[in-house]
Amino acid sequence: MKVLFFRATEFLIDLGHKSIALINGDPNMDFAMRRNTGYGRALEAAKISIDKTKKFNGEMTEPFGYKCTIDMLESNEPPSAIIASSIIVAIGIRRALDDKGLKIGSDISVLTFDDDLSYFRDEGTVPLFTSTKSSVREAGYKSANLLLEAIMNPTDEKKGILLEAELTIGRSTKSFKPIF
Repeated sequence: MKVLFFRATEFLIDLGHKSIALINGDPNMDFAMRRNTGYGRALEAAKISIDKTKKFNGEMTEPFGYKCTIDMLESNEPPSAIIASSIIVAIGIRRALDDKGLKIGSDISVLTFDDDLSYFRDEGTVPLFTSTKSSVREAGYKSANLLLEAIMNPTDEKKGILLEAELTIGRSTKSFKPIF
């Protein structure tokens, strides 16, 4: 996750964003810590200071994404891009942008992490969100196999795997021109 959120943040920086928010999960969870680290490293590498008013950790829900986004949009310096920890959070971000009359892609960029959940798909001719995507099912399957192998061979060196994520470019990064 550290590498993934580093690359996601770097992608937005490469598009010209200098004010990038992060709406992340519970800060005590390992995945959220890694995402915070990757985000911070990318900003640091680009010599962009981390703005604590644009970094949120909490329950990964649609209302959390909505409230964080509304708070940022009503601040003196709203972000030009937002990275969301999940597609559920991104749906809240989209609702907040809609309520403020802003359009994803032309007014603000949104990049989300998508667990490829079957009941929340960002599909269509052109997906709404730019997303990094990985399969929870595949990760679970591979993790279970690693665990079984470790149980069957307890003296062997423990193994780990790194799954690649897919980047899907959606409307959220098309023709970026911030209005702020």
